[in-house]
Formats: sequence, C-alpha cells, structure tokens
Amino acid sequence: MIKYIMRRVLQFIPVFFGVTLALFLIANYMPGADPVRMRFGERTPSPEVKEQLVKQYGLDRPWYEQYGRYIAGLSPVKVTDGSLGIASPDLGTSIYTGRRVSAILGEAYPYTIRLALLAIVIEAVFGIGAGIISAVKQYSFWDVIVTLSTSVLVSLPVFWVGMMLQWFFGIWMKEATGGVLYLPISGTSGIFPSVAYMILPAITLASVSTAYAARITRSQLLEVMGQDYIRTARAKGVSERGVLWGHALKNALIPVVTFIGLDLGAMLAGAVLTEAVFNWPGIGFTIARAIAQRDFPIVFGGVTVMLFAVMIINLLVDVSYALLDPRIRYGVGADE
Repeated sequence: MIKYIMRRVLQFIPVFFGVTLALFLIANYMPGADPVRMRFGERTPSPEVKEQLVKQYGLDRPWYEQYGRYIAGLSPVKVTDGSLGIASPDLGTSIYTGRRVSAILGEAYPYTIRLALLAIVIEAVFGIGAGIISAVKQYSFWDVIVTLSTSVLVSLPVFWVGMMLQWFFGIWMKEATGGVLYLPISGTSGIFPSVAYMILPAITLASVSTAYAARITRSQLLEVMGQDYIRTARAKGVSERGVLWGHALKNALIPVVTFIGLDLGAMLAGAVLTEAVFNWPGIGFTIARAIAQRDFPIVFGGVTVMLFAVMIINLLVDVSYALLDPRIRYGVGADE
C-alpha cells in the first residue's frame, strides 16, 4: 500500500506541471483587455504608472519566465541572506486590488469547504439511501419513484434548480405564509454562516450528483445481489438484512465511493454556478470574478489550490478501495 501511495504521489508531479503550464500558455495568448488597464476601469493610467505596474507584476517578461517565477514562489524553501529557511508559498499579489492572493483565497475557501461538505453529506445520505431502496424493492412503487425523480434531476441544469428553489422559498412560500422567510435565498451571515444560509446552495450543488449516486447504487447493488457468493450466503441461512449489509453493500459501494469522492474534489474546486446564483463568496465565485477582471494572479493561485484539493481527494478515494474490498492489492506483492 505504501508503494502504491508513493506512485500516486509521484504521478501528481506531471499533472501539476501540465495543468499550470497550460494555464500560463492560455493566459499569455488569450485575447482581451490588458489586466493593468482593467485595474483602472474607465480611467487611463499614465505611461509611467502603467510601466511600473507591468514591471512590478512581471508582465513584461516572457511567459516561461513568469511561469518559472511562479513555480519558484510556490516552493516553501526560501533563501535569505545565504541561508535556507521555510516560509509559506507565495501565490502573488492581486493586480486589481493589490492584496495578497493567499489572503483573498484564504477568505473565500472556507465558504467553499463548508458548502461542499454539506452537499456531499446530502449526496451520500439521500443518493445511497434512495439507491438501496430502489434496488431492494425492485419494480415496486418506490423503485418507480426513484427512477423517475433521478431521471428528471439529471436533465436539469444546476443553476435552474437553484433559481427554482429561490423562487419557491423566497417568493411563493413567503407570500403563502404572509411574509415569513423560512430559508435565506442569497448571501451569507459571515465567515461562520449558519446552516440556514447553506441549505439551499447545498441542495442545489448536490441535486444532480445525488441522482447519479442513486442510479449507480441501484445498478451496482442489483448486479452484486446476483453473484454466486450472495446465493451461497442465503443458502447458509443468512438473513436478507445480513446479506445486504454484510456482503452485498460493501462491494456495490466501490463505484459509488469513486463517484462521490471525485464529486467532492470537484465541489472543493469551487462551484461557480451555484455560488454565483446564491451570491456565495466561495473560491469558484472568486476565480470567476478574477477571470472577468483579467486578474491572473488570483486565477493562477486559485487553480493551484483547487488542483491540490482534487489530487488529494483522488488519492484518498483510491486508498479507500482497500477498506471496502480487501481483495484489491494495488500491485503489492503477496509477501508484503
């Protein structure tokens, strides 16, 4: 297992350099307004001020030199007065606001983490639960309900689901109850928002994924329930509950865990549409705004943080396979 983890970690290196290099190439050749010019809005900066900012942010250097300086800034090993030291990685400074990118992302990322964790709990509980009910009660009324509802959900755009929830709780229900607003439909209450502010964005973020999780759980569980070892367990007198929870579900959950784990990585990378609809100040919304402003240091820093989050989640998902199915050995020798 240790060898497998080390191989996976080493595989992150070309992925990291490939993604960040592609990002720098796109930013270098992307048509659009000058980021320094966009900082001043309708005002026209003087040539001296513009030249100073261009040199300050290294925009006059070739893209490969900018990329090298960015990678060097990410290294925690720093040289000061001829001696080595450990410092926090440098993500640069925002062109638009002049603030440190690490501070901007540090303010935004906690919102994304809380929203993603609540959404993944909703997805796991309702998705897996609905899939189990649908598989156990195959062709029943509940199976039809789950099948129809998941088919509808996977066909709906996420932003539309969010707007419908806002309309239902913010307009229709408010009018029906005489002006009572049971759930906030936008914004947040601070760095530690109450659960009420997170419910509608989390449901929106988890809606389509919950439907997919339910469908995957149902299909995998039905397939596993037809295996020989399940029939053997029943022949030995094991109850249906014991067969389901003790034998079938562990093997059926492997693809589900893969999907939910990858989905968590995607959520931690920022849900741009959901955060935009609900005015949620997460990292996805921050990066989308930085792209519109051509604030490349925030874009580069945000993508770097998201890339690390996705790679770590993918590694944890791969390692979790062994907990669900000990037969998976990841290339480890039989003597280890």
